[in-house]
Parts: sequence; C-alpha cells; structure tokens
Amino acid sequence: MIRLSILIATMLISSNAFADKYNFTTSDYFSAEKITITTTQKLLQKRGIWYLEQKVKTKDHSGRKSRTKTFYQCLNGFPYDPYKVNSWQTTDKNLTGCPDKIGQ
Repeated sequence: MIRLSILIATMLISSNAFADKYNFTTSDYFSAEKITITTTQKLLQKRGIWYLEQKVKTKDHSGRKSRTKTFYQCLNGFPYDPYKVNSWQTTDKNLTGCPDKIGQ
C-alpha cells in the first residue's frame, strides 16, 4: 500500500513538472517602445490532438490601442513522453491539418 502511494505521488509530481514546461506566462516591458508584451501559453487537448494555445497581448503605455493575438501549434506526438514527441505544426483554432490518430 505504501509503495503504491509513493508511485502515485511520484507520477503526479512528474506530470506537474511536464505541465510547467508547456503552461506558463511571461511578461516583458520594452522602455524604448513603451510597450509590455505578455505571452500566455497553455497545453490543451481536443479530439485526441495535443496543441499549444499562445496568447500574445501587447499593451501600449503611450496611448495607442492594445491588441491580443492568438497562435496555435499542434503536436505530432504525445507531450509527456520524450520518445513519442515528433514535431510541432502551426495551425489555426480549428486545428486544421493536425494528425488525430497518433499511435493508432
């Protein structure tokens, strides 16, 4: 029972470590341009397809209009297994052109 509990705890910790590799937010301020660029990236799954959603928000501190753009990349593989990750592919919000039968 104790071994099983340790195994489950280890798996949960390692899964969270991988999630941090893909899920993050960064923010950078550029004083010369007076803008802040905030990038938020999330690893998501839809219809058996793993993909990254990246939202890039540009906040202008000089009065111009701020904007947000969203980018998508699908994975040809499985993100938590280093032996099954093949490549990332740029796509749209509908995941057009992404492989959906990985490993089958």
